[in-house]
Amino acid sequence: MPEHFWFVIEGDNGAGKDTLADRLVIDGWFLASRSSHAIADKEQASQLTGLDRVSAFLSYNQICAKLASGHPSRSFLVRYWPSTLAAGFADAIFDWAEFETRVDQSMRQLPVPRLILFLRCGLDARRNRVQQRGLVPGSVDDVSEDRDVRYLRAITWLTEYMGAGYWKTLETSKLNIEQVYQAVQSLLAEVGESS
Repeated sequence: MPEHFWFVIEGDNGAGKDTLADRLVIDGWFLASRSSHAIADKEQASQLTGLDRVSAFLSYNQICAKLASGHPSRSFLVRYWPSTLAAGFADAIFDWAEFETRVDQSMRQLPVPRLILFLRCGLDARRNRVQQRGLVPGSVDDVSEDRDVRYLRAITWLTEYMGAGYWKTLETSKLNIEQVYQAVQSLLAEVGESS
């Protein structure tokens, strides 16, 4: 019996994750990140700071992964442990050595999706999108250059560490939602899943 397909959409704030997720939900995909239990855990984690916030988001990530991997139909998450740990490093909650240790732990302890799709968006485009979108409750919209550099360092390392067959990056800076959606449909078709 083939393994249940589920995947993850990653990306920093303003990269287009939620807009893409809305389109996939319309297509019949199950978004585990928006289940009532997951939302409650996310809201609780959003109230915390520092290591407590990271730990709470890792617990939230685990709940979402269980929901996605156990769901009978095609499913996905918006954000998983890679972005939680990249943000922990980018926000200077822990140093590089701790980042690597936590990645190793997460790789061993948390369910593995078939695909991680990273939406990469240039800092200027992200700043504009965050400004247009407005404040999202519980979100930390640090769009400074220093944080962007640190976040991309962590993500680039993760891309290489996890392997290109498992991790796909899509540059979204100059794409509208329809173009992003079409590109993602092509990527999903490549791995045998499409609408």
